[in-house]
Amino acid sequence: MPENMINEVTEIYRPVNNPPASHDLKISPNYPTSFNNPIITLMKAYTEEQKYAGLPSESFDLKFKIFTDFCNTIDIPSNQRNTAFKVMLKDAALQHYHTTFNSENFPDLSTLYQTIKLNFEGKEYQQSMLVKWNEMSLKTTLQDIESTDVEVALNSLIKNLRHIQMSLSPEFQSDKILFAKLLQACRTHPSCSIACSTVADETAAGLINRLRSNVATWKAQKNPMGEPFFQDDEKEAVVHFTDRRNHKNNANRPRQKYQIS
Repeated sequence: MPENMINEVTEIYRPVNNPPASHDLKISPNYPTSFNNPIITLMKAYTEEQKYAGLPSESFDLKFKIFTDFCNTIDIPSNQRNTAFKVMLKDAALQHYHTTFNSENFPDLSTLYQTIKLNFEGKEYQQSMLVKWNEMSLKTTLQDIESTDVEVALNSLIKNLRHIQMSLSPEFQSDKILFAKLLQACRTHPSCSIACSTVADETAAGLINRLRSNVATWKAQKNPMGEPFFQDDEKEAVVHFTDRRNHKNNANRPRQKYQIS
């Protein structure tokens, strides 16, 4: 092979020395990864149950509080939370968001909050929730859950009242309103009469503690400890067993002979 060709081949296949990989590569701040994009982190943190769909059974204020707590934990700045707002929405609420707002003229967080709340929880919705609130009592809750367990019904009543209260207009969302409603809802049931008549402090938490204590005492008095509980068929079985045993014992006794004089 001519020498000039050898040089040419050597030139063509000369190994290329790649520079060593740098450990100082910086990712663009706009790169959508969770460790430098808090909105991505927020999306991963949310569950479907925690999002707001615009259903009557939901409370927008409760779902917005969850959103605020997430933003505080993830450390999303206040001036960026309007861009993260849609993460808390789904279904009808998310659809309304997309049809109402556009990225060219993006509103602040307060406007987003008011728009979604007024659309799904306006005056008519608040009035319907107030009617439901006024109709609730311990007795109606017992009927709704189809149970005779007053303790279960009381806990269900407290949970539902707290949930509905968040959907009422602001003047009905104070602790005093909840306290007054609990008195009205429970005072006619015999298990709560003492707690409702001896008010030590006018706080909902204090009244709830007294109601739970009184209901537990009332249940214990209705079914004292140490008193066995039998179903009807169990009672019958015990009686039959006792009868057979006594009959057997009587059969083994020696018969007395009577002499007729």
